[in-house]
Amino acid sequence: TSTGIDVLPGGLVRVSPTAEGVDHAHGAIQLGQDCWVIADEPVDASSTLLPSPDQALKLVRGGAELPSRVAENLFWLGRYSERAEAIARLLRTTMMRLSGEQSATSIPEMPGLISALAAIGQIEPDYAVEGFSGTLPGLDEALPKSLYTIDQQRGLSPSVTAMVDKATAVRDRISLDAYRIVRRVQDELVQSTEPGLRLDSRTAINRLSRLITELLAFAGLGQESITRTLGWRFLQLGRRIERAWQTAELLRATLVSTRRGRKDAAAPAFDERPILEAVLEACDSVMTYRSRYLLRLE
Repeated sequence: TSTGIDVLPGGLVRVSPTAEGVDHAHGAIQLGQDCWVIADEPVDASSTLLPSPDQALKLVRGGAELPSRVAENLFWLGRYSERAEAIARLLRTTMMRLSGEQSATSIPEMPGLISALAAIGQIEPDYAVEGFSGTLPGLDEALPKSLYTIDQQRGLSPSVTAMVDKATAVRDRISLDAYRIVRRVQDELVQSTEPGLRLDSRTAINRLSRLITELLAFAGLGQESITRTLGWRFLQLGRRIERAWQTAELLRATLVSTRRGRKDAAAPAFDERPILEAVLEACDSVMTYRSRYLLRLE
């Protein structure tokens, strides 16, 4: 006001077209709206800014208006969700090989997978450097713990945390089910504080599988339940740019580095089938490849 600020009484109220709707339990035909009490005495009940119930609604087509803040949050929501899925798949692919009876040194594809995890920031880069990894904790211990590590800038847990932050910032642009999935994704990475809890590979693999399932559900809702407006385009831009980056990093760490290390580039490559199969598995492309080339990996 001209003399200062007046705090209006009010609150969140339930609104319904009929008195019966207000009396029913939560979830009935009603809305939640902010209410400001702006008068000190009763006012004419017919005085309202709302349109008449008998008046036809004007058809409105929206979507062209998109604040830059919303566009940025949707873009990074797409990137972080895709990043979390890519890291989770690569982690699961690696840990499933470690959960067998073979040691890490006897698995031919393990150096490439470890290099890929180090390249995307999930584990310490020293694990990918020959001669340094011997001074670090074993992979069967380090990889399960890395699910919950937050000091890596681009690791799984930081990516999920950032994904939740971006989803919270655009809650009005995504469905309630999509937001619930995002919260469940976060819950999968809540490390138990129970003393003496052993974070074994099998538990981590099961948790990663559930995490991937939730992320796939979120991606599906992004395809089917978000209106094809500019906001949806920014979400898809983020997802596809991140997928391209993650795939390029994976291929460089697993295939390019392997070929570069050969003394004679023209000589036949060593048996690349294990690492090729691991790459297909990490990219969720095994079925597509086998439908075209059967079991011949090259």
